[in-house]
Amino acid sequence: MKFLESFSDKFPIDLQVKMWKDYLIKNYTNFSDTEFGKMVAVDDKSYFLKDKSQLTDKIYLDIKEKIKGKLHEGSLRKAIKNWIDEFNI
Repeated sequence: MKFLESFSDKFPIDLQVKMWKDYLIKNYTNFSDTEFGKMVAVDDKSYFLKDKSQLTDKIYLDIKEKIKGKLHEGSLRKAIKNWIDEFNI
């Protein structure tokens, strides 16, 4: 039996966005500059910061794999996007 997805965790909660952003700043520090743009390492692979959608998915899945339990998806994805925007200037 399939269950309908709840949309309550699609809208970010500000307190959790801040918590996840602090987590990202602490745990994702392996950056490199190339002639094509800035890259960050996620799970031993490098991804361009300009590929925001792909990078958001990769980081989200990496965190979801590391932290077993229920994550507030909207807050985590919002934190990741804000974090990427800080470096993607």
